[in-house]
Amino acid sequence: EVENMGFKLLPPDINFSEPYFTKEGDRCIRFGFVGIKNVGVAPAEFITEIRNKTGKYKSYEDFISRADSRLVNKKILESLIMSGAMDSLYEKEKLDIEDKCIFRKRLMLSLEKNGVNNKPNFSQQEFLFSEQKQKEVVIEKYSEQEIFEQEHFLTGIYWSGHPLEKHLNEINAIAKMHIETLPEEDGKEVELIG
Repeated sequence: EVENMGFKLLPPDINFSEPYFTKEGDRCIRFGFVGIKNVGVAPAEFITEIRNKTGKYKSYEDFISRADSRLVNKKILESLIMSGAMDSLYEKEKLDIEDKCIFRKRLMLSLEKNGVNNKPNFSQQEFLFSEQKQKEVVIEKYSEQEIFEQEHFLTGIYWSGHPLEKHLNEINAIAKMHIETLPEEDGKEVELIG
């Protein structure tokens, strides 16, 4: 709906989101923290207040070290990670879907191992393997489908891609009509996919 009005909806981001949806630039709207399932007003305000006072979060470790576990609990952290709000803490400026599958799994494993109260006991370098190490080591990661499902479950939006994208050619071969043309085809049998 936002895009139909000429705006681009930007995903949640630990370093840019505010508690509520906000205008960013001329034609963009940033998804707000309270739009993420399990993230309420108090934690959203805490995250933005600390960021505004002490600067952007530089890493997951940095975020954990500044987080108040009474306001940012494990469930909220899980939601921030799996919604993609923590993706900007990755070493690359732009993540592809493969990077997201690996990065989010690593963050979730760290959260399971260390919890919210304990600072992670890994360095950023160890945590974010070099590309060479990634090729040599079997890496635990989420599947693309898991990433899509979690983003949609937590925000109502597929940010990283749509589960049906890779099947578009097959879908177009089966479905010869678009739903917009249905009123013109009144009474005719049609096949739709969606």
